Amino acid sequence: MNEQATRFNLQIQGYWNRLDRSGKILLSAIGVMIPMVLILGVLPERKEKLPPVQEVIIPVQVISVTAEDRPDIMILPGLVLAGIDAKLAAEKSGRIVSINADRGQSVTNGQILLRLDDRAAQAVTDAARATFSDAVRDLERFEKLSGTGSVSQKALDDVRQAHALADAQLREAEANLSYCKVKSPINGVVNERYVEEGEYVLPSVPVFDVLSVDPVRISVDIPERNSSSLNIGDTLDFEVISQPGQIFTGTVAYISAKANADNNAFRMELRMPNPNNLLRPGMIAAVQFRRSIRTNSITLPLEAIIPQKGDHVVYLVRNDHAVRKQVIIDAILKQEAIILTGVNPGDQVVTRGNRMLTDGARVKIQE
Repeated sequence: MNEQATRFNLQIQGYWNRLDRSGKILLSAIGVMIPMVLILGVLPERKEKLPPVQEVIIPVQVISVTAEDRPDIMILPGLVLAGIDAKLAAEKSGRIVSINADRGQSVTNGQILLRLDDRAAQAVTDAARATFSDAVRDLERFEKLSGTGSVSQKALDDVRQAHALADAQLREAEANLSYCKVKSPINGVVNERYVEEGEYVLPSVPVFDVLSVDPVRISVDIPERNSSSLNIGDTLDFEVISQPGQIFTGTVAYISAKANADNNAFRMELRMPNPNNLLRPGMIAAVQFRRSIRTNSITLPLEAIIPQKGDHVVYLVRNDHAVRKQVIIDAILKQEAIILTGVNPGDQVVTRGNRMLTDGARVKIQE
């Protein structure tokens, strides 16, 4: 028996000696792990209890849905225009010698904005004035002589004709001289100046753009189906983006007799006094056009409505839980939406906290 054990040990020793270093390390590790596995296998299993998951309660604010009669108001986009927008041009060719107004400057009717070189026109005017003075003296002298019979009727007629011609030539020269000035035709403000001193200008080429903004005009396109309900003198309310919440009122001053071929709408213009220059040309207006009265109309604030993949969703509160509802919007008026279907009078609709809700979530209503 001892001989067999000795032989077995020698075989093991020989096998061990033939192993490389990595093999020896592997066998040593296995020898350490086997006892550990045996020990862990006999240890009693330990079970830990996890704390129960608590249900999340989301605080929300709600409104109670009501049905009321409301005005059916259509919002139409409009554009604020100047009461007068005058693009001024010189009436003759010439070189600019002085500019007397600039962008943003207030001007009065008749104020000189620009002067052209008028030396040649002034010389022609001076010559015409001298010729006219001579014609006046000749006419006075011949009329006195005609009373004594010293001059013939033909001679008197020739002098009268010369006087009339000299008068016409003087008036033409004075007009040509006045064309060397560009004057403002209105009380207003210079919106744009297109030229500089020293430039040579031609007739009909704009040199100034002058605006009168009191009153202003508001241009609106009215759909054909609604055009017959408006008349000259009617008043419409409107707002502008730059002054939210402030309501302006304009009077219908113009309705086109023909519809626009592009959109089949009729152009309408409102007029409104603008003494404080609160409205400026180019502002976008939202014109309120009242069509009729909506009976039993349901409206919701826009904050209660959540757009989702092309649909509109609200959350109701029922038995302390959120209920997801899809709604159909008929129209949007300012910060409210008119609802066709999806909610009923008496429903409690979430207005705050709705962005955190899912269908069936538990909620708590807060004041």
